Amino acid sequence: MASEIANNHTWSHKRSLGIEFRSLPQRYLHIIIRPSVRRFEEEKYAASWGSTFLQLITLGVICALLQGLAFWIDPSTLVGMTGGVQLGVLMLASTIGIVIITPLSFLFSAGVIYLFARLLRGKGAYLEQLYTMTLFGVPMVILSYLLLLLPATSSWLSYLPHVYTLVLMILALRAVHNFLTGRAIITMLLPVGALLLLIVIGAVLYVSLAH
Repeated sequence: MASEIANNHTWSHKRSLGIEFRSLPQRYLHIIIRPSVRRFEEEKYAASWGSTFLQLITLGVICALLQGLAFWIDPSTLVGMTGGVQLGVLMLASTIGIVIITPLSFLFSAGVIYLFARLLRGKGAYLEQLYTMTLFGVPMVILSYLLLLLPATSSWLSYLPHVYTLVLMILALRAVHNFLTGRAIITMLLPVGALLLLIVIGAVLYVSLAH
């Protein structure tokens, strides 16, 4: 198994960025339909900054287009948000914001999870973790935006893909950081706990200052 993964590592770095990008849809499908720790272990050796940034930028553009289409299908979602600003200007600003925020949110969330993984003695590299996250994160985010195009159920349906994302995230953390399942789950829960702790501290400080 080690030799096979090493061969995958050597072969992956010989591929051009164009070939790598064209192979992504099939790799997305394999990860989502037949996920396993072994598959993530093989995929992490294909990690590169070029492929990762290209995926994130493309994701930002696709999400912006789908969000714009959702606004066009149901403009009422923007009613009350205009505040005197023209609808077209607000849609343009929203589109640009999504293009920028989507890649940054991936980089930031991966960084936070990586920090806690290292605190729990994770062995992997940040790039490997970020890249494996894109292999399921990119198609799942796109699916969520596609579900937004269904106005009757968009308030809840678009969140369903993220539930499966949690399962895939556990497998990715196990592969990248050589974790057992329990430690991978703890790595995911720690950022949530830290956020809740900050909220509680902020609430206590606010109440104290108010009085």
